[in-house]
Amino acid sequence: MALNYIDSLLDAGNYWAAFNALVAIDSFMLQESHDARMRFELQKIKAEDKINKPLVTDSMIIAVIDYYEEEGDKGTLPEAYYYAGRTYVSLYDAQRALEYFNKALDVADEGDSYLLSKIHSQRGEIFRSQALYDMALKDLESFYQYADVISDSLGMFAALSDLGYCYMEMEEYETSLKYYDKAFDLASQMGDKSLQSYANLRKAEAYNYMDNYDLAEDFMKSSMENVGEDYKDIANSIAGYIFFRQHKYELARPYYEQMLRSHSIGSRQQAEAMLLSMAANDRNIDEIIKHLVPYKELTDSLSLITDSGQIARINSLYNSQKLEKEKDRLKHLNMQYTYFVIIIGLFIMVIISVLIIYGNRIRSDRDRLKYNNALLDQYLKEEQLRRKEAEREKHSLLQERDRLINDNMMEQLRQSKSDNRKQTIFESSIYGRLLNTSKGISDKELIEVEELINNIFPDFTTRLHTLGVNKPQDLRVCLLLKMGFSPSHIASLLSRRESTITNSRKRLYKKVVGKEGKAEEFDKIIDGI
Repeated sequence: MALNYIDSLLDAGNYWAAFNALVAIDSFMLQESHDARMRFELQKIKAEDKINKPLVTDSMIIAVIDYYEEEGDKGTLPEAYYYAGRTYVSLYDAQRALEYFNKALDVADEGDSYLLSKIHSQRGEIFRSQALYDMALKDLESFYQYADVISDSLGMFAALSDLGYCYMEMEEYETSLKYYDKAFDLASQMGDKSLQSYANLRKAEAYNYMDNYDLAEDFMKSSMENVGEDYKDIANSIAGYIFFRQHKYELARPYYEQMLRSHSIGSRQQAEAMLLSMAANDRNIDEIIKHLVPYKELTDSLSLITDSGQIARINSLYNSQKLEKEKDRLKHLNMQYTYFVIIIGLFIMVIISVLIIYGNRIRSDRDRLKYNNALLDQYLKEEQLRRKEAEREKHSLLQERDRLINDNMMEQLRQSKSDNRKQTIFESSIYGRLLNTSKGISDKELIEVEELINNIFPDFTTRLHTLGVNKPQDLRVCLLLKMGFSPSHIASLLSRRESTITNSRKRLYKKVVGKEGKAEEFDKIIDGI
């Protein structure tokens, strides 16, 4: 039987061959039994998932679930629940996906390590995407353990990589690197250079977030040559972002331009977004215009693909149901016609009554279908709006993250500049003399202090005058504060009591700010000038 052959293809990992075989027999399945059709639909969902074809509707998997819960082979339920979860992952409905993965976990045989490893993998990914890292780590560790039981090296590699990525999102980069090292070692044992390159690319990504750009570039460059085709887009994305974070846009641009040639619409959309971002940062109007339209078109294309896929699947289900009802109706009418010929006189009223009842039922079913279709159309529109809003929120969060990174870098630069200026003061001869003297400061020394401060902090005294600090004694206090001397030492240099210096600072704060404050608050103002 064809379905047995397709099962053998799926078990052997020949997913494209299985999918093509399913497509070939699709039109013939309408004539088969309900059990065969449900088995066929589950195989089709499984094959589409294995070849990374988006699952864009839950209508068929719900029908499959209902069948195996009510009358089908209960041994198939764990797998059916699992692919229901995969369907809702594809539909970005994490909550319903998790519900079905939990159901699969409840009914799965403890000896089915392969399915259990996949269930824990999916649960771990959902928890990680929701930032529930403690739960994510537990499931990803279970994913690794079950894969280890069946010696599934690819599964073990994926689990280690996912654990590393999870820790990276938790900003525990050192732990993340340990898992990527384990993944690399496993890939080396497997002799798979492509997986080795993938592990190193993830390490490059971690070093990038650690601001260790030299190591990030070293791991990235050593991995690009051997990276497999399946990871090309990830490789280009990581490489581009390493240079993007360093504002080396000319080095980042070629990687994103390679992504523009990808077969994946999502990868091309990401590339256009990053190229658009670089153009915006450079204020390059021509480049902004060049990438804005393709980015919008790709975004719209993704939406259209999703929407058209949903409509196609719903329409297919509707036609299938309608054809089934029509077959039943014709069979029933033919039987009634036979009875009519044999005993036309006796049963004419019965036939009329049956036809009337049946007509009412058809109208009722038709009205119900129209109502259900209307509800479904409304749901699809709302789902599209929710997805667009989620994309906007994601884009805003990415922009805010980049802004915070830039602000942090500027603050570090300002702090470094301030430290350098303070070091210049501390290394000056006048600072050393005043720090170690117990005498009062001379007019000559005050002039030398003022010249030093104004050289390091241009227009310092002018800005004090602007703030209303004009008295010579007040200016001396401010200059010595800017030199970094303590209030007690300033009092000694100016031959005043420390309490007098404290009162002067409080008075100056009120004069500058317009309200009462502590002496230390005025010191902060002087430090910021």
